Amino acid sequence: MSGRCIQRALAYFSVLRPSVVFGLIVFCLPFTAYEFSVFPDFLNGTFGNMFVEYRLWDGFWFGLALFGAVWAVMLTTCLILDTERDGQYGLVYDPSKDGKKRRVTVPMDHVGVFIWFTLLSLPGIGVVILKADTRPGAAIGLIIGGCLAYLLMDLGAYLIRCGQQDFRVFPWKPFFGAPTISRLASISRLFSKILSSITWKIISHTHIGRKYLFDEEKKAIKSDHLFAAWSLMEVAVIYWIVYRILRPDSFTQLFDIEDVPPAAFIYALLLPLIWLISGLWAHISRYRIVLLSAILVGMVLYGIGGTRVVESTIGGPAHTYDVFETGKKDQLLPNDILASLKSSGLSNNKKPHLIIVAASGGGILAAGWTSKVLCELHRAYPDFGHELRVVSAVSGGSAGAAHYISRLPTEKDAASFCDGAEGVIANAMETGLAITAYGVAFPDFRRALFPIWTDEDFDRGRLLERHWRKRSNIRLKKEPNNLALLSDFRDEIRTGGKPVVIFNATVLETGENIAITPLSTLKGNWFGGATHADSHSLERHYYAKTLSEFLVGEDRTSIDLWTAVRLSATFSYVSPAARASFATLNPQDNTVKRRIPNDDKERTGLYHLIDGGYHDNYGVATAINWLVAALEKEDMSHLPFDRIALIEIRAQPHAHQKALGSWTAAWLGPLLGLLNSWDLSQSTSNDTAVNRMMNYFKEKGNGVPFESFVFVPAEKGPLSWHLSRKQKEFVENSWKTGENAERLKDFLNYMSPSKPINASHQEEAY
Repeated sequence: MSGRCIQRALAYFSVLRPSVVFGLIVFCLPFTAYEFSVFPDFLNGTFGNMFVEYRLWDGFWFGLALFGAVWAVMLTTCLILDTERDGQYGLVYDPSKDGKKRRVTVPMDHVGVFIWFTLLSLPGIGVVILKADTRPGAAIGLIIGGCLAYLLMDLGAYLIRCGQQDFRVFPWKPFFGAPTISRLASISRLFSKILSSITWKIISHTHIGRKYLFDEEKKAIKSDHLFAAWSLMEVAVIYWIVYRILRPDSFTQLFDIEDVPPAAFIYALLLPLIWLISGLWAHISRYRIVLLSAILVGMVLYGIGGTRVVESTIGGPAHTYDVFETGKKDQLLPNDILASLKSSGLSNNKKPHLIIVAASGGGILAAGWTSKVLCELHRAYPDFGHELRVVSAVSGGSAGAAHYISRLPTEKDAASFCDGAEGVIANAMETGLAITAYGVAFPDFRRALFPIWTDEDFDRGRLLERHWRKRSNIRLKKEPNNLALLSDFRDEIRTGGKPVVIFNATVLETGENIAITPLSTLKGNWFGGATHADSHSLERHYYAKTLSEFLVGEDRTSIDLWTAVRLSATFSYVSPAARASFATLNPQDNTVKRRIPNDDKERTGLYHLIDGGYHDNYGVATAINWLVAALEKEDMSHLPFDRIALIEIRAQPHAHQKALGSWTAAWLGPLLGLLNSWDLSQSTSNDTAVNRMMNYFKEKGNGVPFESFVFVPAEKGPLSWHLSRKQKEFVENSWKTGENAERLKDFLNYMSPSKPINASHQEEAY
């Protein structure tokens, strides 16, 4: 008996694999809001914040999506089982052959089936209410959203009943009552006839599915499959309506995306996926070609969409970023940054110091922590804005650095800057997850399914950079969509009004580091001897190419500040790997004309850029790269500064891992070893480079000291692009921890050795 039960359970699992997978996703995803040992750390860090701090409106949107996904799993499970039972080679037990009623079926005969499937929503409901800002409001919102989801589902059942009065879906009549509207009934009957005709033409030639799809007596498609087709169409219509009423900068936009919790978009994406994948599985899984069919169709569509003809006319699957031709402007070389120190206008007549910042990646926590450290150093050290000459940033650190730098032109002095510093920090920690989740759920889902006839200007990457740009421009009282090309910052950099910023990115195809920066080049001399000039020598990667050098070989292109941030922060699947699109801006109407890079002359423009953290997550390598290049033309005995301070802003402390179990080490050891050594090897390489630079200045720096100061939060934080209030407070409080307070004291004493600061006077320093 037990053997038969096991065999039956395995058969059901084989048939219902899509339902099991989607059911587990719907049920388990909310648990990522808690730190469970059964979940990897990255799940909590990446998804956990999607379920916190809900209010009524958040609860409504989430309830609508959650219950829609739950009941989609329920209905598709019933339909898959019906299809399998009616098939010629059914793998699962069919109780109707023994005179019993099918329990999980359409039409539903048992109220318990509806209740049991609805219980899949309990973790989502419980987690959202427990972690809500206002629990009653969130609960009411969930109820309203759930009711609307049911009414929309019930409407589909009602429309089917209009055409076939003897058919029902649920164990009760539709909420709308008996069919009385003749127009709806005629629409339902017409839809049934059209679908039945198409189905019959397909199966009459192949005889595939004839037994379970078609009712020979009525000469029509069976009622449950008609309901499935109608439901899929209804889901598509609702999906399109939600997409339109949330689309940014559209005349149809009724709601702000930021008012919708990111989790709602994830569950909204599940809804069409459940119906599409389950439908394919139900009808062609017996031929074992579901995955193969999807791969082949995808290859064909992506192959067609990826051709230059299609991509240049109606749009293809490529994700892109805009590169603007600037011509050959006055170059900005590494040593020009040192020259700006001479005219920096310090608060006294002392010889200036040189401050270099390297900001690491680590999601929105890195953005918040970078902006916090920069603003507090600006507050504590009056000449920080003048002596800060270079910021090398990666991933989330790039976002924090950009918010800080965008404020500097008119508020460089510490006194005026501090008045708005809190706004800079708040903007850096403002969520970017909702706009990204919307991009994944709508424009990029369409791009993935049908990578032809796409909108190049509308994907999750461009949405994210537009979101940052709009927020920053509004704060600076500029037009929301005004671009700020990095090359336009050169005049301010030369006069000391801005530091030069280096946003680090990685080339997906080659793994090399790319410096997105206003600098014309970071190239310096190779000290390896004559072999460098030897044509037989291997290519040396001893400096990072600028983006313009990488794309066209010389300094004549530039990109927008927030495009640079997006490319530097292209973390796995949050924003897409993107290739260049050469753009021309019409200043009269702000329209952009784009072209695909040339295959021969602009071949590297077809390469994709991803997160800078893949190559170097700390930003130190490029910062030292600049320093070495800048010092080549300087007289080391007469440097324009008297000391160097390297500020390393690290978003995550190094954590010691627990010993792995034997099973994990055996099966996952190679992958985990690669990932763990990846981070530590970068950190070790950076520390080695810093140490060598310190030794270099001790030997050849004519008494100019070089010191590094590392600021790091007290604990590890989330990797997501959304921070809860508690986590924002953690960022604020981390600055006040003993270790960071001591590092600040050391920094201030180093920068002002004539005025040593002790712990009792530290508060007065900032």
